[in-house]
Amino acid sequence: MKALVLGAGIVGITTAYELLQDGHEVTVIDREAEPAAFTSYSNAGLFAPGHAYAWSSPAAPGILLKSLWRGDQALRFRFNADPRFWSWMLKFWGQCTAERAALNTTRKVKLCNYSLGVFHETVRRTGVAFDGRTGGLLYLYRSEAALRAASAKSRILSDNGCRIETLDRDGMAAKDPALGPVKDKFAGALYAPDDESGDCRLFARNMGGWLKDQGVSFKFNTTVTGLETAFSSVYTDVVMPGDIPLSLLVEKLTSGCGLLGLPVPRIGAGEPANLVLVDLQGTWTVGEEGYASRSGNCCFDGRELHGRILLTVAAGAVVHRTHTPNEVAA
Repeated sequence: MKALVLGAGIVGITTAYELLQDGHEVTVIDREAEPAAFTSYSNAGLFAPGHAYAWSSPAAPGILLKSLWRGDQALRFRFNADPRFWSWMLKFWGQCTAERAALNTTRKVKLCNYSLGVFHETVRRTGVAFDGRTGGLLYLYRSEAALRAASAKSRILSDNGCRIETLDRDGMAAKDPALGPVKDKFAGALYAPDDESGDCRLFARNMGGWLKDQGVSFKFNTTVTGLETAFSSVYTDVVMPGDIPLSLLVEKLTSGCGLLGLPVPRIGAGEPANLVLVDLQGTWTVGEEGYASRSGNCCFDGRELHGRILLTVAAGAVVHRTHTPNEVAA
């Protein structure tokens, strides 16, 4: 199967690796000139199951509130008028109970430990260099109260496969002698001996080179255009001039489920509605009313296209509507 990966950051590169291992023909595209040239350029590069706590916790609402006037909070909140933002915030708030935090942390630490094992196997197979450092990570605390609370909190990680040690200031300095001159500024630390660190950008770029040698195709300096223009652009430039029939365009845009091994939607009695309603006579100007996707870049920006999408229904729910229900009915 042919697979297309959008983006050559750390997620895209590792996705391409897994797809290649599964026997797929892989192409990676990215708008930059090389892998890990944007978000992954400055990734922290920590492998830290020993700090795999869920961000949604009973303490999170207070931290977010303080972030309105303090800039030193681990989580930050800024007002946003987007209804989808507030919908997401309500869901996040619902996870900020002690019960949900414990459940989510348990899931997260298990995933982190599994991921670290997969990473070790990947490095063993490929030999990719990334300035990796083993020997554990120290998590420092300035007060005795904070250290005691962190030690108690870490039990959920210990119960799920993480080795965590509580160190006083002398033990902390023994692990990292560079802290010796300033050890009195700290109460101590938690030490996670199995945590690691490395250079995310270096790993992504070296892995990109390894993948290329294995036959993965890379197309850099290539911008990803929002898929919301897919039907209209092909209909305008290919179907209307007579190069392909409309039925072939519909077939190709509907065949994605089959390629992914998912059930192909059907229109029939008792079937969940999965359909797109198109006005073939309608025209629209790309970008005039903004974009449904998060991307603000589109090579068709400002161009008038034929074939206006009126309504998209997925699994019986309306997920996109260009017009009001009355306008659609008319």
